[in-house]
Amino acid sequence: MTYDHPMTSNDSRSRAGAFRRRLMAALLVFAAVFSLLFFEALDVSYAAGETDAAMTITITTQPKNVSVTEGKTALFQVKASGEGLKYQWYRQTKSGSWLRLTSASATTAKLSVKGKAEYNGHVYRCRIKMGSSTLYSNTAKLTVKPAITKQPAGLEVEEGQKATFRVTAEGTGLTYQWYVRLAGGTWKKSTLSSAKTAKFILTTQPKHNGAQIRCKVTNSGGGSVTSKAVTLTLTLPKQENIKLNTSWKYAKESVIHSGTAVLYRAQTNRKGIVVGINAGHGTKGVGDAMTYCHPDHSPKVTGGTTASGSIKAIAVSSGMDFNDGTAEAKVTLKVAKYLKDMLLAEGFDVLMLRTGDDVQLDNVARTVICNNRADCHIAIHYDDDDFSYNKGAFFMSVPDALKSMAPVSTHWKKHEALGHALIRGFKKTGYKVWEEGELDVDLTQTSYSTVPSVDVEMGNQCSPHTDTACKTAAKALLAGIKLYFAD
Repeated sequence: MTYDHPMTSNDSRSRAGAFRRRLMAALLVFAAVFSLLFFEALDVSYAAGETDAAMTITITTQPKNVSVTEGKTALFQVKASGEGLKYQWYRQTKSGSWLRLTSASATTAKLSVKGKAEYNGHVYRCRIKMGSSTLYSNTAKLTVKPAITKQPAGLEVEEGQKATFRVTAEGTGLTYQWYVRLAGGTWKKSTLSSAKTAKFILTTQPKHNGAQIRCKVTNSGGGSVTSKAVTLTLTLPKQENIKLNTSWKYAKESVIHSGTAVLYRAQTNRKGIVVGINAGHGTKGVGDAMTYCHPDHSPKVTGGTTASGSIKAIAVSSGMDFNDGTAEAKVTLKVAKYLKDMLLAEGFDVLMLRTGDDVQLDNVARTVICNNRADCHIAIHYDDDDFSYNKGAFFMSVPDALKSMAPVSTHWKKHEALGHALIRGFKKTGYKVWEEGELDVDLTQTSYSTVPSVDVEMGNQCSPHTDTACKTAAKALLAGIKLYFAD
């Protein structure tokens, strides 16, 4: 028979403790599992947050290059999307590394930089951070230029006069360079001394009509600004009086030089070529005034009005008379005047060494004026010989004995090229030419000439010299001149 003992208080307490222990164990297991699941979820959530942040930093507007004048403020701006964005601007150093900027705006989306000359060419970029994510912007360049406060103005001046252009600018350590673009040409840097200053002075020539002028101003940092281009317009006085300048080469060899030559300018279809026309003779009161035959004072090598071997020649001869008693000087002037009008109509400028019955300029003075103000020198004469008929025209070529003497040695080929062109022109127009059209003669004119220069004899004392004949002679000369400058 089994006997059940009654439950004692000790047994009750034992069972209750066991229950509590089992319950606690279960709770601990549950807590452990819950904690593991919670913190794993938390870690996943954090990691996802980081990934989302990196993906949401997006630059919507990149910084752009900025150009400002000195003293003005340059503003670089970046725009980005994201939460809690932080900005930091940097500047690239000469070595290529990046320097963190510390100005107040350097930690904002808008960087302000004062425009200083030394900042020209600086490069900037911005770093954007959100959490642990970082993104850099594109780079942007700063250009700091001088400021032009007064632009140059277009000018209208007489040809041959000086044109002065000015520019006013503000900046640090400014330098200047002027440029010229001739009509139909390209911009070219001027090499004149004034081209590196704020005031550009240009002595005008025919080619400058319609030219454009501008100036590039550069500061010490290399920043530059170019002025507006302005136009130079040349006006043309119809004529200009020219006197012998005693500083010109060989001018001091002249003994009669108080007279004035006249430069006539073409008003239409200008060629920019000055033809020197010397109507032979026509100087009163010469008396016994003489000049050296050659600039080195050596003796004459051929005969003529002055004998071979002479050191000096008469300063200006009086010329011969035609068979009817007409003075040669009167006829040469008439031919010269007709030729002047024809040349002007063709667009040539004409330097008339004599415009009236008397000009106080000897042969040396006339030659030196042409050397400095004309592109060629043509002296018009008629020969005085023993022929009883009109023998025709010829030019006085350079004797071989003179071809080694300065300045003939470097110019005689041009002298003869001009002479030959005139003879071709005579033949083309049917004007009578004597034999081969040339004769070697040692002349004061060609001995001192540094531009193409000839004495052309249009005939002799038997030649016709009516108005019609003089016009015909002028037409023949015009044809030769055009051929010469067309070659």
